[in-house]
Amino acid sequence: MLEKVSMFIDNGIIINHNNFSLTNRNVTSDDIITEDDFDEVHDPVKMRYCTGNEEDSEDLYAAHGTAVASIVSGKNYGVAKNVNIHIIDVDDSIESLIHVLEYIKEKASQ
Repeated sequence: MLEKVSMFIDNGIIINHNNFSLTNRNVTSDDIITEDDFDEVHDPVKMRYCTGNEEDSEDLYAAHGTAVASIVSGKNYGVAKNVNIHIIDVDDSIESLIHVLEYIKEKASQ
């Protein structure tokens, strides 16, 4: 069994989705990363869906992020069922991609 393994997802997920178990893992909505800034997520609604974008609908949360997290860590068919999940909302600028890689490197070494 993999222990103390973390994955970083670049989109929101529905953390109470029936394919996830919150037992033996941490699921965190970490930061909103833009080309200029890192903003920690504190809003309860944003944390529930692990996204920073107020304009997104719940349908988007169920799409990319939830699908990727299910493949990696889903309780039925996930390849690493107890992996810790870190959600990071990042825009698509080059600066943001550099920031998010630096952020992941920092967090992964903790």
